[in-house]
Amino acid sequence: MLAAAQDDYRGVMEHLVRAMLMDEPPAAEIELLVGETLAVGANAGTCILLDESLRDYRDLVGTYRLPTLLTWGRDEKLLRLASGEWLAERIPGELVVFERSGQCPMWEEAERFNQVVGDWIASLIP
Repeated sequence: MLAAAQDDYRGVMEHLVRAMLMDEPPAAEIELLVGETLAVGANAGTCILLDESLRDYRDLVGTYRLPTLLTWGRDEKLLRLASGEWLAERIPGELVVFERSGQCPMWEEAERFNQVVGDWIASLIP
């Protein structure tokens, strides 16, 4: 995938955007989302993909005490829900699963996502 990203960054991003979403959106939405991913450029984007693919941060999980909101989509084309559950067991915070989303609940279930985030932030204020 990393080699492909250097050769055809747009094509790889089109594939990833589709994998991040539970349902195929209209072509205009795909183009908008892909356009946003292209903004960083192929070199920086490939470095980001490399870093998130190869670095293992599991030994750091749980070493901090900041409250954390984990938002996870039920659709597992790209990420398994078990990963979110694993994180939730190790860090202080809350896991909220979005039933009609993939990796982008902020896009696919925007209204509920905004409500969840707003409520979570409000819960932090004494």
